[in-house]
Amino acid sequence: MKTTLKIASLLLLSLFVSCSSDDDSGEQTPSELDQIQGEWIRVGGNNPANNGMVINVSDDTGTVIAPAPAVPDGFTEGEVKWKEIVLQDGTHYRYEELGSNGSYYPASLRFGVDDTLRISVDAAPGDGYIQKWVR
Repeated sequence: MKTTLKIASLLLLSLFVSCSSDDDSGEQTPSELDQIQGEWIRVGGNNPANNGMVINVSDDTGTVIAPAPAVPDGFTEGEVKWKEIVLQDGTHYRYEELGSNGSYYPASLRFGVDDTLRISVDAAPGDGYIQKWVR
């Protein structure tokens, strides 16, 4: 009886140990924001003066790395243009867009299969509320 109990306990213990998860498996879970990470250049929109601006998206923030050449007193290098980017579904993101007046506005971003970002700022229609960005 003691031998059977020892064997059963040993089997149960080995089963428990073999089923435990190893948190240091080395596998990386892809981020929900992976597809939009990197540099983007503005190529279109209803305020063409800002075309040519380059943004770098890192994690949930898009920072200006090259201001629009046509607007010398516009956005500056290092400014956070897009912040708090959150995935809504597979290709739709919500975030806060920095306007030319220095205020942030709710906005949506759609990632296209052609590596295109189409942006719509939720503020009343005005300069820059529609934008197109490419890699």
